[in-house]
Amino acid sequence: TAKPVNINTLFTMEKEERIVACFGEMESGELLFFTRRGMVKRGQAADYASRVKKLSAINLKKGDELLGVERLDGARDTVLLITSRGMSIRFATESVPEMGRVASGVIGIKLDPGDQVAFAMQVNDEGEILTISDRGYGKRSFAFEYEVQGRNGKGLKTFDFKKNGSNGTKLAAAFHVTEPFDMEIRRFHGEETILNTELVRIEQRAGKGTLLVMALLDDVVTGAIRRGKEK
Repeated sequence: TAKPVNINTLFTMEKEERIVACFGEMESGELLFFTRRGMVKRGQAADYASRVKKLSAINLKKGDELLGVERLDGARDTVLLITSRGMSIRFATESVPEMGRVASGVIGIKLDPGDQVAFAMQVNDEGEILTISDRGYGKRSFAFEYEVQGRNGKGLKTFDFKKNGSNGTKLAAAFHVTEPFDMEIRRFHGEETILNTELVRIEQRAGKGTLLVMALLDDVVTGAIRRGKEK
């Protein structure tokens, strides 16, 4: 029941700055950084273990944004990037060279104009990749259907949007599912739907999905979270 501490009492956040990841011990291991424009960076966690001031974590190019950061996980030896418009690429983590703290990283995926990376995660061949569109359509596809490619390619289609947009125009959420869990699907006007991943049909990687939740007019799906655990 204790009151939370305002993060600004620990360090000053700049205008429009937000926290995308939080870690405890930083003396060992490596970190993977993912950006909206498809850049990926790998670096030593110890490079960021400062207790005295804020440090630059990555040198973002103009118009880019840090999407997420993960600890390097040896059990998941590939990286999967999924874009808003339903493209994806999977490549070996070892193909990302280790770089210094202020480096920009390397290209993970080549994006079409107007597209951006929406989800980035380390995966292996176990389980399924679950995707949900802004119109509430979703599907699970076996992870092994996402073939390992070379980094810096255009990737493969991972969601087939219909031309009339009836099943969506962009992706709102994605998960790597290795065991069933409840997820909370959120819509623009505040409605939430709790759904177990087992209720989402399995389709091919480039499938169109089936309706999971109604998203009428502007009440589109804005995202989904895994209940009880981190994504």
